[in-house]
Amino acid sequence: MALPVAWTLFNGGGALVAAAAALAVVAVAALALLVNPTATEALGAGPRAS
Repeated sequence: MALPVAWTLFNGGGALVAAAAALAVVAVAALALLVNPTATEALGAGPRAS
């Protein structure tokens, strides 16, 4: 959800570009953390050890 908002802010130009960059960095970091194996296992979405 945050990436389209960041794109819209980026297209707004001016001072919004800095806000768009910050929001995009946070959104990508959150996505990277969600696919972390430890996080996916804690959320019950990862592979389970038998």
